[in-house]
Amino acid sequence: MRPAQQAEAANAARRRCGEPRAEGPPALEGGGVQTPTHGTMSITWRRPLDLDRINARIARGAGGVFKIRLTAITPEGLEGEMPVEEQHLQPFGLLHGGVSVVLSETMGSIACSLTLPEDRHAVGLEINANHLASVLPGQTVRGVTRPFHTGRTTQVWQTEIFRADGRLACVSRLTCAVLDGAGGMGSAEATPARKA
Repeated sequence: MRPAQQAEAANAARRRCGEPRAEGPPALEGGGVQTPTHGTMSITWRRPLDLDRINARIARGAGGVFKIRLTAITPEGLEGEMPVEEQHLQPFGLLHGGVSVVLSETMGSIACSLTLPEDRHAVGLEINANHLASVLPGQTVRGVTRPFHTGRTTQVWQTEIFRADGRLACVSRLTCAVLDGAGGMGSAEATPARKA
């Protein structure tokens, strides 16, 4: 059941019990928004959700080499895409599994960072990937990243990568350590000024 369906089912149960309908996501102190996802788990976005700024940041690093870009920040997680071009291929002409991992780590790291307050940052600890279907060049793959665990000191984000025909091509999980100190998306230290 999708999160929207879960919310509607919960509201229907509330109506049957005479309770008021739950209204939108609650605002958090400090400007974050908590949104329901995956049953009782919720995402609390605590950093600015500016797609243009985030995509500019991606373009300056490894994600830019592979033309990764975010397309949406939703209550359930992040959505992004990556074209499958010649530089993305393994020697047999298919999408390289390591490139799928780059997409997953890029999206998972950003998602984790967006949930942290300004005085905390995340670093990757471990990533794994299961490649379920081959991807030929000329397609654009779509990544969907959702939280699997969001704890105080670790977070786990799962990314599903879909082919252009909608078939699931890869499932990957990224584990991040959450550390004290500024860094990550939205911090001044992590966004150095460019020299003219």
